[in-house]
Amino acid sequence: IKDLKEVVAFGGLYEAESIQSIYNLGKLFALHGSLKDALACWEFGGQQVKRKIDIDIGSIIRHFLTPFKLKNPIANTFNNEIETPIFLFGLPETGIQHLINRLEYSRAYVVKNFEDGCSGVITEFFQNLENSTIDRSNIDEETDKLVVELRKDLMNNIAYKSDDGELLFDFLGYDLRMMSLISAIFPEAIFLTVDRDPVDTVAKMFSTLYQDAHAFSYDLGELIKFQAVYTEQLHILEKKSNAKFIKLKYQDVLCGGATLENAILKSISCEKFSSLSNEKKDLI
Repeated sequence: IKDLKEVVAFGGLYEAESIQSIYNLGKLFALHGSLKDALACWEFGGQQVKRKIDIDIGSIIRHFLTPFKLKNPIANTFNNEIETPIFLFGLPETGIQHLINRLEYSRAYVVKNFEDGCSGVITEFFQNLENSTIDRSNIDEETDKLVVELRKDLMNNIAYKSDDGELLFDFLGYDLRMMSLISAIFPEAIFLTVDRDPVDTVAKMFSTLYQDAHAFSYDLGELIKFQAVYTEQLHILEKKSNAKFIKLKYQDVLCGGATLENAILKSISCEKFSSLSNEKKDLI
């Protein structure tokens, strides 16, 4: 602790190195039971990061946590030959990334992340929706057209990314706009996440430096607000959607192996997953 304090106090580091050192010093304080000092380090480090982020918490909440609502229902004309992915979602530090790593390591499944999966396709949809060339006087009709195009693009993406005999997992992050839109396009979709104690999640996020990502995590008050709105909006989405929302226990994900396999099988009741996991279940 003494050595790292001297390094930080010296001031000869680049800004990024200095902020990282402050976060590391906080972790050392926490490790030795000095929680007050640890919190002070993370608060100061978070302030330095926030100075570089030109975005407010209200904008972040509107961007990620406002469910997308369609004026008109989508006609049920899906290609039933294409099996939709199991969509993974969750806040950082909840255990979702640990789950993704285990699924990838097993090599029995296809796991897609952001740009490679549906997330990249839907991001382009929202960009087109916000495009100033859209006829705003007839926004509902224009939106319906874009959603029809989006559905085709998603189907093509899923068909291209899915190999025969492999189950596709697609990670969406914590963007509830995407989840609400997917639940409208794929009414029978399965959303899978990890349930971790919210206090543990907040503590872990606040003590972690993500550089320029997760802009809501650098101020403790904003982080708590973001998580509260996320939890509330997710609960509303679960109630209104026909999709299936599954929460794995954090401890089951950490244990891995048969414990994790059984938890997933029990939750999603997927025969395809069962047959695949039996081949390589010792690897997950």
